[in-house]
Amino acid sequence: MLDPRLIKESFEAVEPVADKVAGYFYARLFVENPGVREMFPPYMDIQRDRLLASGISVSRVKFDTFGDIRY
Repeated sequence: MLDPRLIKESFEAVEPVADKVAGYFYARLFVENPGVREMFPPYMDIQRDRLLASGISVSRVKFDTFGDIRY
C-alpha cells in the first residue's frame, strides 16, 4: 500500500536537489540497461526536468481521491 505521507515527504526532501537526483537516476538507468539509452534524446535536460516535475506533481496529489476515478 502506498503511504501518501512518505511519498510527499520524500519529494519535498529531493526537490532542492532535483536536477542532481534526476541526473543520477538516468545515469544508473543507462549504466545498468545500456540498450535503453537509444530511446532517449541525446540531450537530457528537458527529459530530466519532466521526470522531476511529474514526480513532484504526483507527490502533491491527494491519494484519497484515486478511489473516485472512474474508467
